[in-house]
Amino acid sequence: MRKNLWLLILVALSILMGVQVVRVFVNTLVYAFGERFGQTLAAVPALFVFLSPFLVLLLARLTSPRNLLLVGVGGLAIVRLIMQISRDINANMIFAGLAIVLALIGLVAALHWLSSTDAARRKVFAQGIVLGLILEIAVHGAFLTWDYVWQPGIVPLITALVVSGLALVALWQLRGEAHPDQEPSFGAVRPLIALGAFFMLELLFLQNMAFVTSSGLTSLEVGLVVVLIGNALGLWMLDWFPAQSVIVRVIGVLILTVAAALLPIMSGLLVIVLVIVGQGIALGLLPSMLGGLTNAAPRTGISRTTTAVSLGSLLFALLTILYYISGLITLPFTYTLLPPVAGIAMLLAAFTPAVPSTSKSPNWRLLAVPAALLIVPLALYVTRPTLPTSTENTDSFRMVNYNIHQGISYWGWVDLEAVAQVIEAQNPSLVNLQEISRGWLIAGSVDNAEWLSRRLNMPFVYAPGHDYQFGNMILSRLPIVDWSWERLPLKDVPLGRALIRATLDLGEGRTLNVINTHLSAYATTESRIPQVEALLANWNNAPYTLISGDMNAHPEDADTAMFAAAGLTSAQDVAGDPTALTFSSADPYERIDYIYATAELSFADFVIPQTQASDHLPLAVTVITR
Repeated sequence: MRKNLWLLILVALSILMGVQVVRVFVNTLVYAFGERFGQTLAAVPALFVFLSPFLVLLLARLTSPRNLLLVGVGGLAIVRLIMQISRDINANMIFAGLAIVLALIGLVAALHWLSSTDAARRKVFAQGIVLGLILEIAVHGAFLTWDYVWQPGIVPLITALVVSGLALVALWQLRGEAHPDQEPSFGAVRPLIALGAFFMLELLFLQNMAFVTSSGLTSLEVGLVVVLIGNALGLWMLDWFPAQSVIVRVIGVLILTVAAALLPIMSGLLVIVLVIVGQGIALGLLPSMLGGLTNAAPRTGISRTTTAVSLGSLLFALLTILYYISGLITLPFTYTLLPPVAGIAMLLAAFTPAVPSTSKSPNWRLLAVPAALLIVPLALYVTRPTLPTSTENTDSFRMVNYNIHQGISYWGWVDLEAVAQVIEAQNPSLVNLQEISRGWLIAGSVDNAEWLSRRLNMPFVYAPGHDYQFGNMILSRLPIVDWSWERLPLKDVPLGRALIRATLDLGEGRTLNVINTHLSAYATTESRIPQVEALLANWNNAPYTLISGDMNAHPEDADTAMFAAAGLTSAQDVAGDPTALTFSSADPYERIDYIYATAELSFADFVIPQTQASDHLPLAVTVITR
């Protein structure tokens, strides 16, 4: 019993650390490597890392599977701690890749070991995976979705020390476990491939509180509650679902596939239902994924377990890479096809006899964990600031327009605090932001909107541009009395674009229209002209209107000229230096960000603060309403 407890702790903390290093690796690969050397080239280190389980075939010739387990899991804990101390983005990209390699090697060794253990141990392993996801999402929520791996300070460091230290203690407690050099046939371990699809759905949707929050009906704390409820249901399903017939499990996978197909395109209450139901089924399938790990008809070696884990790792990488790269290049299919493909891949587990359950009822002690962790969303709710609004002195106010690069600095570091400080320094009453990420894995799974709203103490409205997790937002201390959004037409490029429009109360019966947008990048002028036409149609010549955004167009371009032709005035041209550039922040070479106004408004004190908190430079100006 004591050994099983240490196994539960070890698996849970390994999952917690594993999720964190995956977030760091994919983020740095895209923004610290891909944006400098090309996203296509970034696929090379990605494939090397996620195919690394095949290294076990070589390493097994040099040492025992038992030693591989010690090195893999122990190395993960040590490298994760080093990442907390390191503040170098390039070093942490390498460390994160190394940590994933070690974690995957440790996973192969652990699954190989499970083949020689009893059914109770294999069930504990499945419970450990779920417990790890529960602990990870609670910690993720406690840090308001901004992973502590990115943050300096004593609290993040102590947290990393506790997690890594406890994992090493658990590994030490299990050091004497027997580890025979035997495994089942490949047919028996084949369901392990489904782990790749499982973790793709978990990290992108089911275990992503920011994704839930982006659905439009929930706050950060509610999003966390939804995920914890799904986790609790999954813990219960660990006992119930494997005991059902193959037909029931297949029907469950088909329901999961439908949920996966709907999650990227739906919003509102339905997302909450889909996440809870989908999570229950996905977690309930875990024992079936491990069901082939039995000591019946053992064969010498580790190659079959290695191959199954490697294929699962490759499946995760391909599904995830294609999901995000579909926004950059036009593929024969859309990103919405990939989540249901992951669901279908889970059928690999549905037909496999599961780990026999030793109990007909759920483990109430484990169910107490997500119940106890509800204290985290409760704390988020209690500490949620009261967001003030005011219509006093609105004859003029300060405004900021900023493409925040999903809260990622020019160098690739996820640093929302730096973004907040840049905005805060201008003391704005209105902030228009582009490239808002709400749970994108490649952006660290952070909810930019909720985090910045809390940090800046400003109410916000948000509109998706591509999927519901990437778009634009407006923060305002002036009361928002109405708002709407609409998608913009696309031509030649696949990444969706939109505009968001808000009506603000200026007091004394006056209102202000604010339109914030982000037009297509890597596109021709002809591709953006229909977007500008749609934007101007939405404006419809309404007086007292501000239009701003990342237009991805130069002052001399035809689409930029359309704004002047419509009678709009550029803040930079009338109150600043028209030759000043806004992109990129480290070495500016073009002007593509703009603030426009109708004739009833005027500008003063225009500045472009010099900062590398994003790859764009912000625009700040005083708007005079009388």
